[in-house]
Amino acid sequence: MIAFNEVGRGNRDRGSHCIHLVPPGAWWFAVWADDGNSRSVAIDVCVPPSFDGEEWCFADLELDLYKSGQGESGVFDEDEFEDAVREGLISGSERTAALAVIGELGPRITGYDPLFDDIGWKHLAAACQLSCPPLRNLP
Repeated sequence: MIAFNEVGRGNRDRGSHCIHLVPPGAWWFAVWADDGNSRSVAIDVCVPPSFDGEEWCFADLELDLYKSGQGESGVFDEDEFEDAVREGLISGSERTAALAVIGELGPRITGYDPLFDDIGWKHLAAACQLSCPPLRNLP
């Protein structure tokens, strides 16, 4: 899926070209985004996303992995994750699954990985070449 995101966040007057990877049954999805000035890969740790025929839905488990175009990378929002676990918003099995994702993908996002460092960017560039109009009026 290609989209144009983040309009209205901060002082942005336009969004970023982005593409999403939603692996079937995975406890994560990834977003490659490029606003023309900076680019990043973000991975949301979540319950396996589902598609109802019109939209993707997921429950965010707070943990995020991130890699900027400047090389900053790591796991973010660990404090929010632990707070949600403590408050009972994230179950024990969800916590275990989320930490397994971090264990698997953490080294991949902080080091070199063909999917996150090459393949995703190639797919975004190819999608941008299609010259599809931005998604502006979402339901």
